[in-house]
Amino acid sequence: MNHFIGATLGNTGYVSDRVAEFAHSNVPRDMILSKISEVREIIHHAFLMLTDADLDLIYPLATCGEGKTTASVLILLCSHASYHLGQMNYLRRTLDGVLHG
Repeated sequence: MNHFIGATLGNTGYVSDRVAEFAHSNVPRDMILSKISEVREIIHHAFLMLTDADLDLIYPLATCGEGKTTASVLILLCSHASYHLGQMNYLRRTLDGVLHG
């Protein structure tokens, strides 16, 4: 979200480093919550800058599907985030069952 919305639509200057982003393990809960809060603010700021006309423009990155409008890419990103939220919830319930069986 920081890359696809913050940097691409909000011009934050963020540069994604997928290897580093996925290399972390045993990240403290407070740090995770802090990063989520930061990205929420970045997304909020980017959305404030968008106009209705911007949503009809072609999204600038081809990685989300070349030729798609910004609105359709935002819907795709929302759906993708929901997918990962479901994964986290499934993992949480599985671990809760294992830990509190």
